[in-house]
Amino acid sequence: MAPVQRAGIVVVIIFWLIFIVLFASFGLIVFLGAPFVPTKSTDIDEIFDELKIRKGALVVDMGSGDGRILLSAVRHGYRALGYELNPFLAIFSRLRLRKQPDAKIVISDYWRGDVTKASVVFVFSATPFMARLYDKLKAELKPGAMVISYGFSFEGIKIDQKIGSANIYQF
Repeated sequence: MAPVQRAGIVVVIIFWLIFIVLFASFGLIVFLGAPFVPTKSTDIDEIFDELKIRKGALVVDMGSGDGRILLSAVRHGYRALGYELNPFLAIFSRLRLRKQPDAKIVISDYWRGDVTKASVVFVFSATPFMARLYDKLKAELKPGAMVISYGFSFEGIKIDQKIGSANIYQF
């Protein structure tokens, strides 16, 4: 086989490996929670501007995506912890937050994420997972913690406040 043919085959193999890794990182994650859908920065700022949260409180983003919620939380004076299963998004977030000592990203799905010290939990999850997620949060959150569910609600649970597409619950 000619060197040019070998190089072409190697390029095709590398292309398909990259495609498979990206598909697994972005496509298959929907079976564990929700796909990556960035929250509008204006919505995030509006939420943090309107809520009365003590400075220094821990904000946990379950499925932190590109880190924009964590960045806004830190800019508003809070500590931030994000759980992100997609390694590409977690690396991107770490780069985005590298100058923010009060922000941390953990590569993990949010089912394993520790929320016991959180004052605020931000979630974006698909409808089929909301009941299970509510049970996790109810079992682990301290009394008085706040849950902000963007775009989805916990069926049968009273929404305490609504800011744009965000449903806010007091636990």
